[in-house]
Amino acid sequence: MVKAYRDMALYASAELLFKATPVVIVPFLLRAISPSEFGMIELFLTVFAGFLGMLGLGAGSAIHRYYYDEGCVECDRQSIIVSSLFCVLISSVFFSIIFFLVFDGYVS
Repeated sequence: MVKAYRDMALYASAELLFKATPVVIVPFLLRAISPSEFGMIELFLTVFAGFLGMLGLGAGSAIHRYYYDEGCVECDRQSIIVSSLFCVLISSVFFSIIFFLVFDGYVS
């Protein structure tokens, strides 16, 4: 039971540190760049986060779901991983091409 509380405390502190980092960095970032540059950075991060959700295609969840399935044999596990990685690779290339075609004038 103590180990569970220790693990929860470690996870909570790491999550708090991860969430607090942007709050600490933003004032320094705002002094270093102009508001328009900050807006461009935020726009890029928002678009990137949107594309990241599309690129993953839930492959990690699919691997977790089917890899440990009781009826899954070793050759099925290999095909699950290979096909998931192939789908992510193809979608990454596709969305990267779309991204650079759409934002060609903004990315220098």
